[in-house]
Formats: sequence, structure tokens, C-alpha cells
Amino acid sequence: MKKTFLALCAALTATFIQFVVAAEADPRISVALKRNDIKFDIDEDGDYQIIFETDEDSGRSQLIFVNSSVEKYGSLEIREIWSFGYRVPDGSTVPASVIKKAVISSNDYIIGSWELLKSERSLIYCAKMPANLDDDTLIKTIISVGNRADEFEKETLGTDDL
Repeated sequence: MKKTFLALCAALTATFIQFVVAAEADPRISVALKRNDIKFDIDEDGDYQIIFETDEDSGRSQLIFVNSSVEKYGSLEIREIWSFGYRVPDGSTVPASVIKKAVISSNDYIIGSWELLKSERSLIYCAKMPANLDDDTLIKTIISVGNRADEFEKETLGTDDL
């Protein structure tokens, strides 16, 4: 019975979740960013890159990505807005103590959480939001992600390189 239930869940999940790969930039994002006078670049994957000034006094900034690709669950489109908060050099992995700190700090946030990339060399702060966000919510999410990632980078690495 348990195997049948798990097989049914897997089949239903495969039916509802689709990965949509964007070969080009999603114009909904550029329209919102331009309306709000936010400068951006578009990378080779069609994702938006925004350099956000997190602290004017210290000159700190953070690179934030707004993915053009979305994941669909039925009619719902979900977009990732994310930023690196911790990276280690090639050949090593994120220390367990840093992962624990990130996971615990995620409890304090309403939007977004920390994710360990599959390479285990980077932590990103990621908000998974509806792709059709209004301008105000998109901008507030970008700012929140940038601030969270920069705070973590400053506390754990003491740098402003990410």
C-alpha cells in the first residue's frame, strides 16, 4: 500500500510540475525594473543581474539574480530571486557550522531561505515567488534577498566579494 501511494504521488507530481527553460530574458522583469529605474544586465541564460547597494556608508553591494526561467505547478508560475551569501574555493565545501548558522537564521525570515548548492561550495539566499509579481513586491523581494545575503556574507566571511 505504501509503495502504491508513493508511486501515485510521484506520478501526480510529474504531471503538475514542469520546468520551463527560458532561452531569452522574461520581458515582465525588464519592464518592472525599467519602470523603477533599476539598472540590470542579462546573462547568457537570460537571467537578470542587479547590483544592489546594501549600505551606502560602507559602499557594500550585492549581486542579485532574478531568473527568467520559471517552474510551473499547474497554472502557478514560480520564479527564483537569489544571491550568493557564502562561497568557498574549489576543492572544499561549506563548513557544517556555516550551514547550521544559515538554516537557523532562515527561521527568522518570512520570504526566502538559505539553500546549499549541489556543489556544496556555495550557499544562496533564495526567494521563490510568483512570476507575475507586481512591481512593488518584486522590488521589495530583490532588496530583501540582497540584504539577507550581504548580511550573511559580512558576518561569516567579512568580505564584500559576492
